[in-house]
Amino acid sequence: MRHVDILPSGERVAVTTKAPARIFRKPNNYQTRSDFLLYVMRSLLFDGNAYAIVGSRNARNEIESLYPVNPGVIWPHIEPTTGEYFYRLGADATTDIAGWDSSQTWLPARDVLHIRLFTPRHPLIGESPLVAALYPTISGTQINAHNAAFFTNMGRPSGILRHPGRLKPEAMDRIKQRWKELTSGPATGETAVWAEGMNWEQLQMTAVDAELAKSYALSERQIFQILRVPPFLAADLDNATFTNVESLTRFYLQSCLGFY
Repeated sequence: MRHVDILPSGERVAVTTKAPARIFRKPNNYQTRSDFLLYVMRSLLFDGNAYAIVGSRNARNEIESLYPVNPGVIWPHIEPTTGEYFYRLGADATTDIAGWDSSQTWLPARDVLHIRLFTPRHPLIGESPLVAALYPTISGTQINAHNAAFFTNMGRPSGILRHPGRLKPEAMDRIKQRWKELTSGPATGETAVWAEGMNWEQLQMTAVDAELAKSYALSERQIFQILRVPPFLAADLDNATFTNVESLTRFYLQSCLGFY
């Protein structure tokens, strides 16, 4: 990121002595330029918006510091009569670091750097491409949560302890607790012995039977398609060959990374 002066001849000359150039080199007192840009890009890709607030200005009213803000605590607002727009700022760690008064919740646009992606619903609110990947993202998250719960229980899915007779609620609770003690935690894998003709019936299918791996791969591919990321970059090598990887990488640079 550079500050460039375009001369009447069309020549571009880098400017290194003015405030924008200094801000790009050192945006604030705790971040490097790389740290700042990394936060900005992450905010854009996940939220569709990246914000930074002005921390201080010098005697010439030039910006001396910029502090990135979590997109979840700042919201744009357009004044309906004048058309001017402001930003409502919530309290978080950045506002304390930047020195903003917590009671001053409205900021003028001149004190906010706002970079936004596509704005299909509101001219000042960007949307991440992940919005289009809402359902495959939820599906992948749920599959991960299911797998975590499944393997936390040593791959032993829930089921029913069937008793041939009738039991009082107290007895059912006692048997359930005893079964949990025998099959989870430090006792996982121990042999359980039951009397009175009780037997165990599994309720859920195993991860293999449910083909969760294939379902997860499908949700991943849908997200890749929306972001235009070739699947081989995420170790999906099913359709990758030595002859097409270079072409896919070039496509990735041109259609995905090139834009950002």
